Amino acid sequence: MRKHSFLFGKYGKENKIRSSRLKYKNAEQYIRHILDDYPPKDAAAILDYFIRMVKSDIAFELRTKIIYDGPVISHDCPRFDPCLQFSYFDEHGRCRHTHDHCIPNKRVDFTEETEIFLFPWHYKRMNLAVCMAQKLGFAFDEYNHLSYFYKPFDFIYLYNGNHSICAFSALKKGCLITEEIDFTPVFPHVKTDGAYWLDAHTGRILSEIQDFRIAVLFELCKAKAYLAKE
Repeated sequence: MRKHSFLFGKYGKENKIRSSRLKYKNAEQYIRHILDDYPPKDAAAILDYFIRMVKSDIAFELRTKIIYDGPVISHDCPRFDPCLQFSYFDEHGRCRHTHDHCIPNKRVDFTEETEIFLFPWHYKRMNLAVCMAQKLGFAFDEYNHLSYFYKPFDFIYLYNGNHSICAFSALKKGCLITEEIDFTPVFPHVKTDGAYWLDAHTGRILSEIQDFRIAVLFELCKAKAYLAKE
């Protein structure tokens, strides 16, 4: 049984990698079609549209998994991770880190259109948070509400305080004080195949990607950034 479990896990991961690469390739071809067949202004508008759609797709799936997949009571439950923290190398081979470009104390109001990627995972905590949000005002907790704002993707990744922020942000009540990470300087040095982050200069693997849609979002925003330079 252990051998079979190992094989299932092995082939399951291989299938996921193949699927991620295929879906990413389809998206990459679509992006190329947009850039090749439309003038810059129209191409930018189309890219903006799909950037919003991909972010919404991820955000709403994460918020509703607790309904469809059931509660995961363990603290070791698999959490969503955009996998945007990794080391990379510039054109001179010097090691950099994506979080080198970090600015603290950015305020983001829940009334804004910024998507928040979070993962509520406990029935009772989620229910309590919704009830509390209906009755009380929001109070930001610097020790509990921990997050990063990723630019130019313009989404927040919340890694602590999932249930309360899920409830209050849905009601458009409150704000977050977060750390801003600018990913723009990373664009020339990193590429992706949908399953991994790759060194743009050597092709070597830098880090794994949990969700291919993050790779698609990366490519959309990278295309938009290069379009703006033309």
